[in-house]
Amino acid sequence: MEIKYKFVTGEEIYIPVYGDFEKIILELDRNLYNNNRRETRRHISLSELSEDKQNFVNNYINSEEYILNKISRKTLYKAIAQLRPDKQKLLHSLYLSRNPMTQKQYADALGVTENAIQLRLSKAKKKLKRIMSSNF
Repeated sequence: MEIKYKFVTGEEIYIPVYGDFEKIILELDRNLYNNNRRETRRHISLSELSEDKQNFVNNYINSEEYILNKISRKTLYKAIAQLRPDKQKLLHSLYLSRNPMTQKQYADALGVTENAIQLRLSKAKKKLKRIMSSNF
């Protein structure tokens, strides 16, 4: 039997063990395993509890964010639907599509300057903000 020692530096050393020492080490390992099993069988260790609590908190936060996000998206889409079609297409292309375009790409597609797109986007955002603050 060999015992493996792993140092902080990453170096590993294997030491051969024979005879009575081998039996003692195997017995110690088995006792350690049995003690851990006996202790954790009746209750959950504090470290596991803190991990579960953290997971619960994260799941709760994610669920809350998901619901708020869904509500926000709904109101956002309702507000966007009230914009003119060209402004809707602009917002969708730059922010809401699966593969959003950059302002430069959108400007090239329309054959206008990037500054023109920035101006249109600014106006669309202001209008959207006005709609959302007044209706919702």
